[in-house]
Amino acid sequence: MSTFLSCLETERDLLVDYWTSVEGQELLRADHANV
Repeated sequence: MSTFLSCLETERDLLVDYWTSVEGQELLRADHANV
């Protein structure tokens, strides 16, 4: 079970790293521009 939880933690950290990265920010800007 702890392995599963640690896997989720890693997934979340990767998502956070992506969204805070330049690529993630560019994607967010493009998304807002389409609204």
